This record gives sequence, structure tokens and C-alpha cells, in this order.
Amino acid sequence: MGRRRWRAAAWGALTVVVVAILVAGGARLGVWRALAGDDAEKPWDWVERLGWLTGLLGLPVTVVLGFLALRQHGDPGAPERSSWRLVPMARCRPEEVGVHAGRLTPYVIRDHDRDLRTRLREAAATGGLVVVVGGSSTGKSRSLYEAVRELFGDRHLLLADDAEAVRRAGRALPAGAVVWLDDTPSVRFLGAGGLNRTDLLALMGDDRRGRPVVIIVVLWPGPYRQIASVPQAAELDGAAGDPWRDARQVLGLAGHRVVHVSEHFSAAERARAREALRGHGDPRLADALDSRYGVTQHLAGAPELISHWEHAATLQPYAAAVLTAAVDIRRLDVRAPLTGAMLRAVAPAYLSEDHLAEAPADWFDVALGYATQRLRGGIRALHPLAGSDIGTIAGYELADYLHDHGDDARYYTIVPPPVWEVLPNHLADPEDMARLADAARDRGLYPLARILYRRAGARSEYAARELVDLVEVQGRVEELRQLAAGGNRYAAARVAWLDRRRRETGEAFERMVDNPAVVFTEEDRRALAEMHRHELRRLADAGYEHAQILDDLVRHGRRAEAIAYARRLSDAGDGYAREELVTLLAAERRTAELRELAVRGDGYGCRSFLELVDADRREHEARLLAAAGSEYAGSWLVDHLTAQGREKDLRVLASEGHVYARRWLVEALAEEGRVREALAEATRLVADGDESAAAMVAELLADLGREEELQEQMLAGNPYASGELAVLRAHLGREDDLRVMALAGDGDARFWLAALLAYRGREAELREMAAAGDIEARTSLVGMLLAQGRLDDLRRMAADGDREAAYLLRSRGHRAA
Repeated sequence: MGRRRWRAAAWGALTVVVVAILVAGGARLGVWRALAGDDAEKPWDWVERLGWLTGLLGLPVTVVLGFLALRQHGDPGAPERSSWRLVPMARCRPEEVGVHAGRLTPYVIRDHDRDLRTRLREAAATGGLVVVVGGSSTGKSRSLYEAVRELFGDRHLLLADDAEAVRRAGRALPAGAVVWLDDTPSVRFLGAGGLNRTDLLALMGDDRRGRPVVIIVVLWPGPYRQIASVPQAAELDGAAGDPWRDARQVLGLAGHRVVHVSEHFSAAERARAREALRGHGDPRLADALDSRYGVTQHLAGAPELISHWEHAATLQPYAAAVLTAAVDIRRLDVRAPLTGAMLRAVAPAYLSEDHLAEAPADWFDVALGYATQRLRGGIRALHPLAGSDIGTIAGYELADYLHDHGDDARYYTIVPPPVWEVLPNHLADPEDMARLADAARDRGLYPLARILYRRAGARSEYAARELVDLVEVQGRVEELRQLAAGGNRYAAARVAWLDRRRRETGEAFERMVDNPAVVFTEEDRRALAEMHRHELRRLADAGYEHAQILDDLVRHGRRAEAIAYARRLSDAGDGYAREELVTLLAAERRTAELRELAVRGDGYGCRSFLELVDADRREHEARLLAAAGSEYAGSWLVDHLTAQGREKDLRVLASEGHVYARRWLVEALAEEGRVREALAEATRLVADGDESAAAMVAELLADLGREEELQEQMLAGNPYASGELAVLRAHLGREDDLRVMALAGDGDARFWLAALLAYRGREAELREMAAAGDIEARTSLVGMLLAQGRLDDLRRMAADGDREAAYLLRSRGHRAA
């Protein structure tokens, strides 16, 4: 029962008790007899007795309910239990799934709609995941809403607050449920502690429901790219340096079912919009087609939001400060609701001395009134979030489009120093504190980052790990040892590695394993087991389960049991067990089972099968597996034919529609200088559904210098076009064009702009951009200093905690400190 219901029950019980006592007391004093003009006493005795009895029984009930209400309400900082709800799709309101509130315009069919419906049908056939990627106010939620309502109108939709709510809802999902995970503007479901591959496989693989479950993940392009790319630190630290590994494995379940929604209407979409306008005459659609903003952005209220923010500087400077503070707080990746206290504390950092001195007593209330004012279509720059009690506000949420636009508009603007001082005092979530520490680190504020990581580290695994990375980069070995002694397992592992390099491995290992304050994960133990196989038994005693069990079974000659155990774990989604299963099957030369794995799409199993099969049969088997849909077999076959110089066979394969052979043909034509033919073939590949060929199209257009067509590809949703356009403009030295792209939020343009500035030796600009949080500028600055041989400058940066500088120095054999 929620807080409101406990309070309502307590008040109801108290009312009954009070009324009962009044009735009984009135009967005792004769009030009711006097009012009724009745001199008899007996008829009123039962009223008195019933009143006293009700009051006597109701009083303890009231006390208990009141206690429960106080307990629920007594700690305003305590997190509420995450919640979820099932909504029949036929009765689902558009705003419940992120469509902007207000009367909907006629729906205009988008270029991606056919692909989206195809992917949803595929997922519905066997249960699966579909990922939709698009920026703020691009129409992705509306497209999904229309598609899901059309295809799954008779199903239920699961809407959950967070990952834990999804896990709790799993057992209650009806047949064919659609799980809608909206990870915009910030990542809630796939972030730290969020849903992993096993969680989603459990939802999709429950046969009790009859119809399979469909899972939809919605992401902005920035977080999608961040999750999809493997960080450089992962190459050194494995899983410890890869905070998005679980999320990447989740996205891997989607396979090719990733739909990209373009930010702009294509020519075909504009034509369909004009056709819809002729049929419905909706003036909002006409205005959107004529707007300098995108069509969907205009319909979502983008012009009003931007104007409201920009005009506040002259109309209401205190409101401008509050809104800019909200934008910067979101830029720093703080995801908790923006509370009134937080905004009141941070906003003064954005006011001039005159405004601070002349601020009226009600400055914040007036500013908040402006910021929360309803604009056209009911949108607000700051949207109030309901509190636990009726009529209360728990905080505010920044409009998605303002969040997205503000992030780009202020990308090169330095966050005012007072913000760093006051904002941490208003953060209750340790993950928010850790993300704020990340933002400080990315801006070169290393001492502050260390403080923030420490504040979050006791309750955040991620912060504990990042603190260790930062301390190690700065060469603070004693501080590392202090962290390890305090129970930080990442520090303990790092200290052991350092000691190993100093030939103190044995003693360090004993210290680590015997330290009762350190709790090891399976990944920690696996890394340590590789260093010290003779200590594996000790680790098993500490709780290292699956790998040790498999090792024991194999060591005692019980290979059949080991294979069965690994298969069971693999079927449950354990990637480590799947690799062990393939290794065990290969050791037993059980090629039939390996081939079965290959047919099911297991690339590791396919590789092992082809390695074991007789050389004279290998090509034949690869052809059969490739025809059955094995990507690894198709790739192997093309590599095999290429290595043998069998160009004629490759061209035959390509003519038969073999995807990998057709990709080879594109590359072969390009190498022969037949770039236009290569472009035509790559374009046909894209039209036939090969999404990876879009990269080839973009690259070939860049090779031909066809800038306008690259821009058209961007508008059509080619995710690789912007990167190739940025490369082309960088090679042409078009700095201004790159800057426009960078300010619009293009990450590739930011990279190449920074690289171009470094090539031209513009150190001051790079340092200014790096101070504003531009990681690409920091990387280019470090590269420029290294190329100029300025090792002392790099050592100073490394000593301050710059990981790029320390890594580059070490990788080139230079001393980092």
C-alpha cells in the first residue's frame, strides 16, 4: 500500500473513532434524548454501548494505521519502491509512451516505418528485442506507438519505472506482452545495475505464456554509440574498464533489428506530409512543413521551447538562470529529478553581480513560474513531477528537446565553478554522484573528481572502480593501498598487479585472498586464476562457482558431465559457459554438435567446426553453413576464396546474392578504380537489406567528393554518412563547416574538428575546448603534444590525472611521472 492510501486509511479510522465517541458521549449525557424529546432511557442504552465499543476497537486500529503512515512518510529521502503497470495497447494513451502531449496531427508515414514493422513482426514470431535509435523530437515514439498499436493492438504493454520493476513484473507478464523500455533522455534500464542479457532472455524465453514477448528499447544516438563501442580501457582492464559491457550484450540480442530514425524528413516524407495536409487540412502540419526546425521537432514544440529559453535572458533573467542551470545539470549527466532546492542553490551561479544584488525576495518563485509556464500544445520547459502527497511537487524534469538542444548549444561552454561546489550537496543517488565525478574528470578537474568518486564509492561499484583508475594514473600507490585496505576490491586487484610487476606476486596474492574486507566478483577471480592457477582451489573456497566446477569435472575425467553442465549454463545465456562448451566439444572432436551450434548462429562454434573438419570438405561445409545463414561461415568462405585468388568464384557468389561476396565485389571494384560501379553495387546491397553496406556507400561518396549526396544520406538516416562527411570536410580543411556540424551535436565532426585544430597547432583553442569537457579536444591535444615531443607537458597532465596522457606515454615507452 502506498503512502497516500496508508494516510487515507488512518484518517478514515480516526474519523470513525471520533464519531463513535461523540455518539456514545452524547448518549451518556442525554443530549440525543433531549433533542428527540424522549424521556425514556432504555432505547438509548444500545447507542451508548455501540459507540463506546466502536471507539474502543477503532482506537488501536487508528494507532497502527497512523504508525504505518508515519513510517511511510517519515523519511522523505527514502526511495520509493519501483513500480510497473500493464496497459492494454488498445487503451494506451500516446503520452504514456513518450509521445508529446496534445491533440495528435494526422500520422505521416515515415521511411523507416516498413523496416520497423518488419523487425517487430520478426521479434513477435519467436520472442525478441527491437532497438529504435533517434534523437529528441524526431518522431520515434510516435512511429513506435502507431506500429505497436497496429500490429499488437490486442496485447498488453508493460510500462516500468526502472530495471528492478521490469524484473518484478516478469512473472506477471501475459501472453504476447510488449515490454517498452524508453531509455531517453538518459539510460535507466540498461545502465549501471540495469537489465542484463540473462534478464531479457528470461523474459523472452518463458514458454508458459504461449505467445512470445516482444521487447522494445528506445535510445538517443549518443548513448547508443557509447554502449555499442568498446572503450580503450577494456583492452587493458577487461570488464573492469568496460562499464557498458552488459548493456552491449543486451543490444547484441537485437542482432539486425536496430531501426534508426532520421532527425529530418526526407523528400519522400515531405511529399507524404503535403498529401496528408491536403486530406486533413491541419494547420499545425502546414506550419511544421514551413518551419526552419524539422517537421517533428516543430510539432513537438521545439520553436516555443527554444524561444522561451532564449528570450528569458531579457524578459526574466532569473528564469533564464534557472533554465540554464537545469540544462547544465543534465549536461553533467545528473539524472535525478531537479528539485526546487537544487535549482535554487545552483541558479545564482548564472546571474550577474547586479542581478544577485538586486534580486527580490520572491526571485525563485517568479523564475519557477516562468520556467513551468505552459506553452503551445501544453508543453513546458520544466515539467513538475507529482510528489507522494496530493498537491506536492517532488521535482522538475527538463523538456527532452531542451535537454538535447542545450547539450549541443552549450557544449563548448564551461560550467561555472560554483556549480561544482553546491550541486553535490543535493545528490542522493550515488550513481548520480559518480556521473558528476565523470564529468569533472572529463573536464580535467581531477582533485574534484577524486573527492566525488570517494563520496559515491561506498555505495557505487562504478565509482569505486573509477577512483582506483584515477588514483593509479596519478601514481598515488600509497593511496591505492589505503583503498585496498578499506575493502575496495578494485584497488586490491590493482595493488596485486603492481606488486606482481615488482616480483612480489606471491605475498600480494596472499594479502588479497586473506583480506576479509574484499569481496571478489567472478571476473576478478577469473583474472586472478589466469595469474595463479595453483591458487584456484583457494578461490573456489571463496565462492568462484561455474568455472571451478567445470575445471574440477574435466580434471577428474568427467567430460560428459562437464559438457552437460556447460550446455545448461550456455542455454541460460552464460557467455563464458558457451565458450567453454565449444572448447570441450572441440577437445572431444564432437563435430556434429559443433555443426549444430554453427547452424544456430554460434560464430565460435562455427569456427571450431571448420577447424576440425577435413580440409577437403571445409569449403563445402562453409558453403552449406553460409546458405543456412551463418555469418561466420559466409565471412570465412569469402576470406578463403580471396586468399586463393579465386576471383571468378567470388564474382559467381556475388551474382548469386551472397552478401559477403557482394561486399567483396564492392571493395574489389573500388580498388580497381571503378568507384562509381562500386557505389552502385553498395547502394543495391543497402536496398536489399544489408545495413552494413551503408558504411560502404558513405565511404565511396566521400572518396568521390560528393558532399551533397552525403548530406542526403544523412537526411535519409544513413548512420555512417555524417562521419564520412566530417572526414571529407576535414581533409578539405573546411573548419567552419566542421564547427557547424559539431555545434549541432555531431560526434564525428567534433573529433575531426579537434584533429584539424591539432594539425594546425591551435593549442589555445584545444585547451579551451578540453576545459569545457570536450574529450576529443583533450585527446587531440595530447596527441599534438606527443608529436611535438613535449613530454614534460604530457607528464604534468598525467600527474594531474589525465588518463590519455598517461596511456600514451606508457604505450610509447616513456615514463609517465
